[in-house]
Amino acid sequence: MNLGTPLSSSLEKFEAVTGASTDNQAVYGKLYDSYPAGTSTIEVQYLTADVQKDYVRCQVGGLSRPNLDGCYTAEGTVSINGQAYPYTYDPRTQNVNKRTIMKMSTTAEEKMFRCENCPFATYAKFREYYGYFDYADKWIQAAFDGTGTKVFARGNGEFVV
Repeated sequence: MNLGTPLSSSLEKFEAVTGASTDNQAVYGKLYDSYPAGTSTIEVQYLTADVQKDYVRCQVGGLSRPNLDGCYTAEGTVSINGQAYPYTYDPRTQNVNKRTIMKMSTTAEEKMFRCENCPFATYAKFREYYGYFDYADKWIQAAFDGTGTKVFARGNGEFVV
C-alpha cells in the first residue's frame, strides 16, 4: 500500500491493520514487516480463517477470475494502532501470495516441529518416516529434476521424464 503521508512513527511487524472492502465489509490484516518513521509504502498480510472456505476473501494471485470482494479497496483509509492512514494500491496487481510450497517445507522444522504447542502430530509422523524436516521440498525438487529422491530412510520416489 502506498500511504498518502509517510509514517510519523515506526510500526512493528504483526500490528493489526483494519480497513474496508469494495463491498463495504471490514477487512483485517497485519503488518508484514516492521517499518521505520518516514516510510511511505507498507505491506499488509490478510488475516486468515481456520475454515478453508472462509480462509481469506481476497483471492487474486494468478487466478484468471480473481475475487476482489474481500480485498482492501483500491483507495481509502486503514487504521493501525488507532491512527488513520490514507492509502492507494492496485488490488489486481499488488495482492501477491508470498507463500510457496518450498518455503512451507523448508521452514516446517521451525513452524511445525520446534514451536510452541509442537510438534504437529501429522508433520511429526512424516518427518519420522522420511527422516528429513524438508521432505516435501526434496520430493518436489526430484520431480522437477525428473530424478528420484534416493535420500529418504524409506519411501523414496522415482520420477522419470
